[in-house]
Amino acid sequence: MSFDWLGQEGAEREIAVSTRARLARNLAEFPFPHRATITERKRVAQLVREAAKAGELALLKPYELEKLEKNQRLALVAAQRISPVMADGTPGRWALLATDGSFSILVNEEDHLRLQALAPGCEPQKVFERVSAAERLLARGLELAWDDRLGFLTTSLANVGTGLRLSVLLHLPALTLLKELEPQKEAVCLLGGTIRGVHGEGSLPTGALYQISHEITYRPENDPLLFVRSVQGAAQVLIAAEQSARERLLVRHPYSLRTSWEQAAERICEAELLDESEALELLSHRRLAGVLALTEPLAPTEFAEALLELGSGSGSRLGLARAALLRRYLPSSLR
Repeated sequence: MSFDWLGQEGAEREIAVSTRARLARNLAEFPFPHRATITERKRVAQLVREAAKAGELALLKPYELEKLEKNQRLALVAAQRISPVMADGTPGRWALLATDGSFSILVNEEDHLRLQALAPGCEPQKVFERVSAAERLLARGLELAWDDRLGFLTTSLANVGTGLRLSVLLHLPALTLLKELEPQKEAVCLLGGTIRGVHGEGSLPTGALYQISHEITYRPENDPLLFVRSVQGAAQVLIAAEQSARERLLVRHPYSLRTSWEQAAERICEAELLDESEALELLSHRRLAGVLALTEPLAPTEFAEALLELGSGSGSRLGLARAALLRRYLPSSLR
């Protein structure tokens, strides 16, 4: 699965791993997907595919998920190309995917349309503009469900209004180790942002990875740019705090940091299989050790690729793959 989008330019990549924008939309003349018949879902998919022949959307590759093997669908989930919900292969579900992995249109997931754009680094404006441009192209051939008072109508009330979900994934090991993240939460909240775990709402932070997002999708004026500015501002607050914490971390804890890295490196060398949580923690140690010059650096692109390749889920095969993957990212002197 291609991760070519990670090779693009991105702001603040030493701390910001990636940015994602998701836009939820529904077609006005059809029931929401969970209420629609198979025939209606297939008709929605046909209309979307026809509308997606406009402009750059014509370059997207369509996949009818029902016709893919289960392992192919799971590979798309692992690469963040489709959501886990889409992996069941329900009839009428399609995915229209960019070859470089940076953009996708999911058809008949929770909503009729889920548009997703990804970018490396901290780029809320960039990914928002991309999903918005795609929406405008689709809207030429589709009537989207809209209410003059509420805004865009979605299956979940949590998405009503703008239908926008915008987030930046940050790696904040210094703030975590120094226990300085909590004082930053008030500033993030005042900017309209929220801090979640690596897998978003309801997940716990693992590997010092945090998603910075906006708390709500609805405001009376329904101006999505408000959320772009909220996420950008909240992310910048935490990026600045992490930069400051990294400058102090090695001075305060030189011995414990070196010891922690040596222990992590030994575990990576010896582990036969790893669960997701431990793998993320070890990868975080590997990245931080490189940043603090305790060992060879791990480039931002390599770190982001490793995060995507680690995958979520359980099972011995996946555990073995994670252990092998982390050994691949060890400094050359330890392989």
